Amino acid sequence: SKKVEIQQERLDLVVVRCPRCLGDMDAKSGAAVPTYADKRRYQCELVRDEFETYEFCSACYGGEYRYGQPIEDTAKWDSEYSVFIKGSWNGWGQGEEMEQVDEGVYVCAVRLGETRCELFQLNLFDNDSNSIHPAVNFADSVIRVEGPDDQGTDKNWVIDGRDEQRPVGTVYQITFTWAEDKKAVKWEVMEEPAAFPLGL
Repeated sequence: SKKVEIQQERLDLVVVRCPRCLGDMDAKSGAAVPTYADKRRYQCELVRDEFETYEFCSACYGGEYRYGQPIEDTAKWDSEYSVFIKGSWNGWGQGEEMEQVDEGVYVCAVRLGETRCELFQLNLFDNDSNSIHPAVNFADSVIRVEGPDDQGTDKNWVIDGRDEQRPVGTVYQITFTWAEDKKAVKWEVMEEPAAFPLGL
């Protein structure tokens, strides 16, 4: 077979996977590559403080920069967005709208079922073509949040109550935050359970 030589200087970006959040990052600068970004050739424009590591992407890196800016995510939060959640607690049926509690912050409560393990993902307007999902399946809250897009098939977050010996019926609050620089999903046990949690 004929060998094809790749001309690196003609590529917009060379990406590798961040070993922490498993999202795409620029191979040279470690800049996190968002789902939506301006289409342009990206040169190594993000320089971290001296002696800092480039092992993790800019979304996972907590230090300072000497030069440059991360790659901007052009998908911005809009106050008109309705965020829905669907999951294993109802057999992936009809999505439920999350409550907006602040600008770009949405919450809902979920009760653990018989398996003490629940899978879920989010979307805009209860439309799977606008899926908000982790970079990989069976994700915890460290994994990169991607979307909205139509690439969410078999990419779900998992709340696993077995890890912390949580009983059936434990209620978790799920929080989705769409900030200026990144999106995040987290969950925690509610000390005072919600009146009407999803599940069971």
